[in-house]
Amino acid sequence: MPVTQKRISEDFMVTSLKQKGVLFLAIREKWNDKQMSWELIRMDTTMRQVWKKGEKFDKFFSPIHAYYDQYKFVYFLMTREEKKQFKIVKLNIKNGTTEVFDGTLPLKVELKKVRVAGNYAFFTGTFNSDIAALRFNMLDGTTKIVPATYSKTYNSLDVYSHPTINSGFYLMRNTRNCNTQVHTISNIVGLQPGKTVELPRRYTLHSAHVYPLSATKSLLLGTYSIKCQPYPQGLATMLIKSGRQSRLRLHKFLDFRNFLNFYSEKKIKRIRRRALKKEAQGKEYTLRSKMLLGNIVEFENKDNLLVIAERYWYHNRVVSSSIRRPSALPRVITQGQFQFTSASISAINHNGKRLWDNTIKIKPSITTLNLKPQIRVGFKGDSVILAYMRQYRESSVPVLWSKLIHKNKTIKKETEDEVVNPNPDDRIYSATNQHFIHWYGDVFLLWGKQVVFDRKAAGIGIRKEVAFINKLRYNHKKLTKKDLKKLKKQKRKKKGKTKSESSLNKRE
Repeated sequence: MPVTQKRISEDFMVTSLKQKGVLFLAIREKWNDKQMSWELIRMDTTMRQVWKKGEKFDKFFSPIHAYYDQYKFVYFLMTREEKKQFKIVKLNIKNGTTEVFDGTLPLKVELKKVRVAGNYAFFTGTFNSDIAALRFNMLDGTTKIVPATYSKTYNSLDVYSHPTINSGFYLMRNTRNCNTQVHTISNIVGLQPGKTVELPRRYTLHSAHVYPLSATKSLLLGTYSIKCQPYPQGLATMLIKSGRQSRLRLHKFLDFRNFLNFYSEKKIKRIRRRALKKEAQGKEYTLRSKMLLGNIVEFENKDNLLVIAERYWYHNRVVSSSIRRPSALPRVITQGQFQFTSASISAINHNGKRLWDNTIKIKPSITTLNLKPQIRVGFKGDSVILAYMRQYRESSVPVLWSKLIHKNKTIKKETEDEVVNPNPDDRIYSATNQHFIHWYGDVFLLWGKQVVFDRKAAGIGIRKEVAFINKLRYNHKKLTKKDLKKLKKQKRKKKGKTKSESSLNKRE
């Protein structure tokens, strides 16, 4: 879809509706119009248009976040911070009808995220650099602050919900001293007693997510470290019932089946030797690698959960600066990069028990400027597809790398597929804002903006900016590099045999 140039701004958003299709939203603003226009298009799994609808809203409201309840509705949050106003647009994906709820904030809170359960919306945001949580009643239009979550000692806040559970779950964390609290607010009973997460001995919770199980029960999944160090040592699972924790389980990364398989044999022996030596001294061996906890993924049967922790390293890169400076100051600046090298996948049931685990090597490694999860999870039967996108340069073609595993076994190693444009004459000039998400089953989506130019066109102005959506399906018949090498060897052998046979025939 070409991006128009005669308007002030134009933005796009794509929401996965799983097997019900995909929702495409284009937001356009004209310089002489007081309203912004929304173009909503729902497409099915074959990328055919189901319905198309246009809406108009006040241009002073900026869209912040979108939430799909996995069943019937998509909710869009728009805010006007200086007036302490917000809107929630409720979209019915079946026919495209919308319902708008207007609300007023009691404080000048900067909203960041929304979750919906029943007729209530749960917000997270910040007020004067402190975390704040709010609940909005869509029936009477009242907005109230959740008192237990407004704190100056905690600096991180997240909200979770489930469409079948009429409650909201807040997770508060202090990243400085690794304290964690879980609060549940029911739409019927109200605020329930909060729980401060406690781990045995010198362990602390490094990062975590909450998975709602019922109105009074949730499952806490995260990574733990020793004395609040930035190096996770394993996974922690805990059940929280009515403000009480139970069934705490700690799963060490060193006990994972193939966590150390990507090291050399000498290094594995050295790590094992040091771990045994520490145990004999009554101490514990500490892993010295950082890991990023990804989002919780539900299996397609929704009986078990997948938890992914991605190992990364931080590198400083020196970049020459083009800014003129005094001669006494250096003309270089440092720019940090995050390099992801491997990922550990664990299957957890609703009781917090680990069913199986697997560790894969991200080959080739991914380098990014932003610390975000890179692995996307798909499913093919009982097997799990691990996919990630890699782009070597801004003007290069994106490459999809994928791997197929079944529990702790690797069925198929890394395969790569170039994401080619539908028009073969269009060449990518720049692609900066791209998003890679899982759609359904073994299908993924790559969407964003690109600047392309036609190689066969002549004249000025051949470059054009386009918004694109690429449907990517996992190809289980794709050959790996080892398979290609074997085929080349077989072809060489066949050529050698034919040459020798032809030479013998000539001599005869």
